[in-house]
Amino acid sequence: MSDSDNRELFVKQLSSLKDGEYISHDHYRITIDAFEKFKLDQEAIKENVLAASAVSIHVAEVKAEIPKQAEENERRITKKRLSPEEIRERNISWLLNIGVLMLLIGGIYIATSNWSTMSNVMKSGCIALISVLFYGIAIFADKVLKIKKTSFAFYVLASLFLPILILSIAWFELLGTYFSFYGQGRFLLGALGSICLLPVYFLLAKKLNSRLFAWFVFITMTFLAGYTLAFVRFTNDLFYLGMTFFSFLYVMGYHWLRKKKQFLLFIEQFKHFVQIQLIFTTVFMTLFFEDHVIHSASIIMAACLFLAIVFISGNKEYHFAFSLLIVYGAYQLIEHSFLSSVSPILYCFVAISFLAVPKLLVNKGSWEEVFQLTSAAAAIIAFIYISVEKILANLMEPSYALLVAFIFLAGQFLYL
Repeated sequence: MSDSDNRELFVKQLSSLKDGEYISHDHYRITIDAFEKFKLDQEAIKENVLAASAVSIHVAEVKAEIPKQAEENERRITKKRLSPEEIRERNISWLLNIGVLMLLIGGIYIATSNWSTMSNVMKSGCIALISVLFYGIAIFADKVLKIKKTSFAFYVLASLFLPILILSIAWFELLGTYFSFYGQGRFLLGALGSICLLPVYFLLAKKLNSRLFAWFVFITMTFLAGYTLAFVRFTNDLFYLGMTFFSFLYVMGYHWLRKKKQFLLFIEQFKHFVQIQLIFTTVFMTLFFEDHVIHSASIIMAACLFLAIVFISGNKEYHFAFSLLIVYGAYQLIEHSFLSSVSPILYCFVAISFLAVPKLLVNKGSWEEVFQLTSAAAAIIAFIYISVEKILANLMEPSYALLVAFIFLAGQFLYL
């Protein structure tokens, strides 16, 4: 029902109450006036509610527009501000432009001048200046431009120019003919240069936490040992014996420093480097030797180091190298010394000695079977050698071979 129908119904019922004398005429007039006023108030309230809702809708629309304007303003500001990646790319571009400009200037200088006309001091000075310049660019790229990889690349380039600088000093005879490239003191200069390079590479390895510079440290130490032994003018055999002893010092240093946190980087890389260094040393000492006795001492020491590397690297296959080198070293020692007269018995003891190796190891349980097989294989090889080379050559009676076999079997029995 509409408002007019409701009003008409209310007035009609109220008139019926007055005609039936349920209410007086005054009450009728008061009720009609109150009803009219009530209707007017309701209409006013309804208009106010509509106005308030319109205002709230407008406020909501305004609030919805504010974030949109804020987003647009932020986008405008973001367009002006560069992201970290954009800043990095811009810095790399600037650094590359500087590098190209430097190469251009260097090319112009080389094109307009004659390298041969420069003095020897200036030539070495230019190499030193290049190294210093690369170090400067590396520091600038690290501290200012915040480009770690580019900075590291320049550190490597600068460091590689340092040994070139030492080589140029020897080549151009800047320290005299004694310390020249072909002089008597060239190995001493190499050793002194290695000593100068060691702290530089060590500090860079610590500063950059770089595995590459850790390898530079190990390589420089190896060159230092090699130049020192070469300067003393040892024979080839003593030289390789000294290099093997140097590897032994390497392994001892590993056991001393492996629990120190400040050397953790070097310890981790040492596991890989010492294997390569010892393999190369063993190959060269096997190819180039003169005295069999000294060579045998080097081989036996290298064999012991290979056994130590088994526990350093965790690579158990190196025990094959240990076994072969022990047999080869024993052969060189026995056959080329006064021990050759009792060689069959000594070969037997060499085979038996493999049974004692697990006693010297920490986890001997896992090694007992391995070295039992190794001992048996060495004994078979020794027996075949004795039988073929000695008996057929009429240098030994067959009973002697039986005595050797008995000694080996007795050793096996005592071990078990």
